[in-house]
Amino acid sequence: MEKINEGAGDASLTTKLQEGAHCVAYGIVQMKGKITEDDLLDNDLFTKSYNKFCKVDSPDSELFTFLTDDVVMKGMKNYVASIVTSANLCKKSGYLKNNNYTFHRGSPFMNSIYQQAQILLKQENVKMGGDKWNPSDIWATTISSIPKFDNIIEYNEWISKNFESGKLVGVSLKKISGSGKVSLSSSSVKHEPMKYNNIKKPSIILPTGITVLASKPGIGINFRSFRISKQADITGEIVIAGGGARHGKVPSAVLHRIIKEFNIPQLAKSRIGSSSDTQLIRSVQNLWKQCGYNFSDKNMENAWEKRKGQIQDRIGYWQSIIHSLEIGAYMNTNKGKADDIINDFFIGGSSASELSSTFIKVY
Repeated sequence: MEKINEGAGDASLTTKLQEGAHCVAYGIVQMKGKITEDDLLDNDLFTKSYNKFCKVDSPDSELFTFLTDDVVMKGMKNYVASIVTSANLCKKSGYLKNNNYTFHRGSPFMNSIYQQAQILLKQENVKMGGDKWNPSDIWATTISSIPKFDNIIEYNEWISKNFESGKLVGVSLKKISGSGKVSLSSSSVKHEPMKYNNIKKPSIILPTGITVLASKPGIGINFRSFRISKQADITGEIVIAGGGARHGKVPSAVLHRIIKEFNIPQLAKSRIGSSSDTQLIRSVQNLWKQCGYNFSDKNMENAWEKRKGQIQDRIGYWQSIIHSLEIGAYMNTNKGKADDIINDFFIGGSSASELSSTFIKVY
């Protein structure tokens, strides 16, 4: 079955009618416990299910005419049988745990589900269409409105929680041949709100970057430039214990938004270029102190003797360590804001698949 993206207006008329008919069939199952092809083609039963359980963007007469049009159905062999199998299979799967669902297709409520997601994804500078976030064609729900959320992970967690209780179930539809299957699709990573813990103690005093540790053991954000020789600015990368990447790099747009939103100082490249190495060493020493680590002048001098011969680009190196430390220092000295900052970075570093939400596929 062709997939749709609510709000994009790209669903074909045929797809629209197919999905609306599914809603009616699911309603009949809710009334009778199961459905036959004769049930679906019973005009009175069809209308009763539509009026009682369905919120769709096609009138019941148009849906019924579609299903009973011999010419249309001849070109869509066994489609009535597919809809009936889908409805019975979904009920049998146990994912529809209640018996008082409203089934939505193209309704204001269904559109609001996707509108909320797009607002939150855009907020994080993540480009993801509604169909990638959640490809459900219809939604079964006992909920009448969607609350507001601060970020996409919180929203996805709310959808998952209500899915588990059977209050909100998105269903992705495919034409069924044979007995069919139902499968659950959900992010493999369980996101939990992150909290700031501390700045990881450095193994060397003049590294290229720092690691900010989250409250959850083994998770942190590594800040540094990945292209020092090109004087590229820093980025963040979500890491787990041992240094392996878990969610990938935080997009630069997310990093810049957070720096701007929280007014985190970042020493200008021109100031770095006009400052002596001695001045920059003292800046790093002071920033480490704000991060919770005191290093003596002698410690700093010895560290510089070991580091200076390894530097490929002077400005690129100092920019990497100082900008990283400025983020760490800000978080460590503004702990009331640090939880929000680390959460924003964690969300920004999540992959597209991890930002998708829960649904079932019937196929």
